[in-house]
Amino acid sequence: MVLEPRPARLYHCAAGEARLTPWCERWIERIALLYRLNEARLARYDPGAERQDAAFEAAQDELKKALESLFAQAARELTALPTQAREGKALRSLLNHREGLSVFVERPSVPMDNNAAERALRGPVIGRRLSFGSDSEAGAGFTAMMYSVLGTLSLNGIDPLRWLEAWLTACAENGGRAPGDLSAWLPWSMSAERRRALMAPG
Repeated sequence: MVLEPRPARLYHCAAGEARLTPWCERWIERIALLYRLNEARLARYDPGAERQDAAFEAAQDELKKALESLFAQAARELTALPTQAREGKALRSLLNHREGLSVFVERPSVPMDNNAAERALRGPVIGRRLSFGSDSEAGAGFTAMMYSVLGTLSLNGIDPLRWLEAWLTACAENGGRAPGDLSAWLPWSMSAERRRALMAPG
């Protein structure tokens, strides 16, 4: 879940209300602090360790305290606001989604926001608009499958064009059918030598 209130939500709240600009900037700085503390914590995180070291635990405690302080500040401000105050909507959203917004604290592998996912979706969305969508359910399914394959390759540092060229060549050599053994085509099971050959340049 995205950490809220997002800067865009805050700016929207302050739009046309000059008096809210300082309030908006203070909240953005509080959120920015959480990102900095989380980055420092992740720099000390060892995903393979059964137990994290003291440096990680100290960074974890600091992050927890900052997050608790943020929610407490939101609750204090909301209590003091008139019911129809513009900033109340952003504060209520923050407090209402507290549980989901706190998942990343106890699960370091969970990102603080979904920015990476939104960026990954931008290409497919633009492509759909430019091509006026799919003409059939089968076409839509094939498109979704290919975006999934290409996204997986990119996330694993493999050049999609090199991979597709090798894949289509293998299919042609196999009589127009997919190879029976897919282990050589999956990023997590292909050999190190093959991975290097298919890696994206640079």
